[in-house]
Amino acid sequence: MSETPIRSGIIKWGIGFLLFTAFTVTLDIRPGRVWYVVRYLLFEDSVASLLLYLMAFASAIVSVIILLTLSNTLLRIAAWLIFGYAFFVNTCYRLITGYEFTYNDWLLVRPNAQFATLAVQQFLSTIFISALASIGVVVLGLYLVRWKSLAVPKFMLLWIPMGFILTYGEVEKSVGTVEQFPIMVRMPVILIHSMFNSLPTTEREAVVENAKKLSVRHIFLIVDESITGSALTLNNPDVNTTPFLAGHRDQLIDFGIATAYANYSAGSNLALTAGARMRNLPDSGYALLRQPTLFQYAQRAGYNVFLIDAQMDGLRLQNFLTSRDLSFIDSVIPITSLQHDRLRYDQRDSLINVVLATLSSSKDPVFAYVVKFGAHWPYARTYPEKEMFFKPTLTRSSLIKDSIRTRNTYFNAIRWSVDTFWQRIMSDLADKDSTLILYTSDHGQDISKKGIQLSQASVFDVSPDEANVPLWIYANYPTSFKSIHHDDSHHEDIFPTLLEWMGFEKGFISKRYGQSLLDSNYHSARPRTFLKGDIFGRATSARVKFE
Repeated sequence: MSETPIRSGIIKWGIGFLLFTAFTVTLDIRPGRVWYVVRYLLFEDSVASLLLYLMAFASAIVSVIILLTLSNTLLRIAAWLIFGYAFFVNTCYRLITGYEFTYNDWLLVRPNAQFATLAVQQFLSTIFISALASIGVVVLGLYLVRWKSLAVPKFMLLWIPMGFILTYGEVEKSVGTVEQFPIMVRMPVILIHSMFNSLPTTEREAVVENAKKLSVRHIFLIVDESITGSALTLNNPDVNTTPFLAGHRDQLIDFGIATAYANYSAGSNLALTAGARMRNLPDSGYALLRQPTLFQYAQRAGYNVFLIDAQMDGLRLQNFLTSRDLSFIDSVIPITSLQHDRLRYDQRDSLINVVLATLSSSKDPVFAYVVKFGAHWPYARTYPEKEMFFKPTLTRSSLIKDSIRTRNTYFNAIRWSVDTFWQRIMSDLADKDSTLILYTSDHGQDISKKGIQLSQASVFDVSPDEANVPLWIYANYPTSFKSIHHDDSHHEDIFPTLLEWMGFEKGFISKRYGQSLLDSNYHSARPRTFLKGDIFGRATSARVKFE
């Protein structure tokens, strides 16, 4: 007789523990984020919106409770399997990044699926641990709940669709306020919403302006990956990451630390190719998918247009480029196609200079947009082990971000992918003529945070380091170009600068795209801002001051 109360007590405590797990492990309720949501809804939206949010949040929690404790066996098993999958994804993401899987993360991950193999290699042990934990929770949950399933009144089942519908409504508002919702509701809603709200298929506007005589025969725009401007010796003499460049700074037209469009790669690259104006971001009307690109202007001006990508394998496109853009590109060169063997990540950038040296010797006008592999995460894979100048470092499979080791690993990546790269470029392009290279990075990295958080693409507690990028011009022939300002430039200055080199009329350029870096009357009265979150304004997205 004594076994029944004991077993009943174990079951009650087990169910309580599992429900507690469901509501704590799959929620991301942090005071700062809760205050962000309340402040936004209360002061920037309305009291009614705040009340609807609270109703949606409560409905989502009730929906989870009902689903996991249904008396119908098949439905209950299905619910626990869904919960297990959501638990697995969320646990994986939290162990890797330090926070929950959100709508912003899905928007970031979806167009970068090509890096899935790299992620699996890097975090195989984390994935394995998360999978075991998820299986354990599901098996234990199904075992315990079968003894205490809830025979809820039928009208209570209405809470289930209500929780999903109200959560979908919160996502539709694109305020980014569902991060705190249970992952079992949040993740299906995010996936469904993204399926029905994909990017529109649009045609690019035609370029009708005519270019004058070309002023520069060969133009290369090099967009590096994850390079923080203040982590270079050029901008910070306290770090010895770029000794070669520091010794050759007189050959650079250096604009110092610039502000990136966004704190993630795809957003910045799209804005760079389409000539975005910062004041128009986020681009909720998808104008950047219609505006003419650098490729179109270069083709109109008479250049042979090249896209060189050191990140992508094969002929896949990234950064929101589509097959429609290929009609304006004469040749796409994935660096991995230049060798039969699969290139290590630290080898990819070294082949870019070979391609650029060949293009710079061409008798025809050439414009090339170059996407480097750079200091891409994980940093330890982006440089050869023999080039380990800063020690101690993270291992190639490190998960925990020790601040000193992270800094050293990142600095090694910069020394190899920036300094060594430029040493080769400046040597290989020697004694050529009429080649101008404009160099920047897509975004920076915030390596000051401890723990396991990512160092870019943040939507909460965003650091200006995530938009801190270098910007300079290199010419392999005598020019009259001079740097007339320092540490006050922005990514949006690049597009008009390139158009000026291509020979387009200055009045048209300044009216539509703003001032060139080379304008004698350049002024920096504008506020320096960058975008956090999705460039199209989906989920959490807002301009942030660069301070």
